[in-house]
Amino acid sequence: MNSIATASVVMLFASWTSNVLAEENQSAGSSGRIQFSGEIVESPCTPEFKKQKLQISCSRNGATSAAHQRLNTPDSQPLPYNLGSSQFRWVDVKQKLGILTVEYL
Repeated sequence: MNSIATASVVMLFASWTSNVLAEENQSAGSSGRIQFSGEIVESPCTPEFKKQKLQISCSRNGATSAAHQRLNTPDSQPLPYNLGSSQFRWVDVKQKLGILTVEYL
């Protein structure tokens, strides 16, 4: 009976210390540095405002395509080459200031 009690105490102590060590390792591993490298190989799409329309031009593989969007339409519009979408919305009632949101896929 005495050996069973001793073995139980040893196992309990071992499990307790392994939990403490695991927590210490997680704390130490939560810091560090991640480094990325690369380059931008395609230019971003370019917006241009013309009267009451927005023209967004995108270039891919040497070719350029443009999409047109009316400024008074709050719906999201697809970008050329299915690169993502754009959405324009007015900030003020007089329609002098707006926000263009471009999301790339």
